[in-house]
Amino acid sequence: MVTLGKQVYAFPLTNVSETIRIADNEVRRIGNNEVIVVRDKILPLVRLGRLFQCQDCAEDTKMFVVILGSGDKKIAVVVDTLMGEQEIVIKSLGDYLGQVSGLSGACILGDGKVA
Repeated sequence: MVTLGKQVYAFPLTNVSETIRIADNEVRRIGNNEVIVVRDKILPLVRLGRLFQCQDCAEDTKMFVVILGSGDKKIAVVVDTLMGEQEIVIKSLGDYLGQVSGLSGACILGDGKVA
């Protein structure tokens, strides 16, 4: 579980390799894309705040990064804060909302917030 602005997001734990904190000066550019080097591997960097056009997201010099992977493919995702693990049941967004880019479902947390 992570936060981005005031919103909570969840990544499947099976896809989370690790979480790290990096400084802004560790981010490099290859063409128009941002990347970071983690354990001698170059990973594409995605700023979740920019992806979801978050207006109140932090743009600090120190960033929390979640390394996600499936097989041999990995990606680094910048988030505002790390909340930790939590068991949740994610429900599909269904036909009512249609396909939302970057989201696969939603859940209601114990405190009533939607993730």
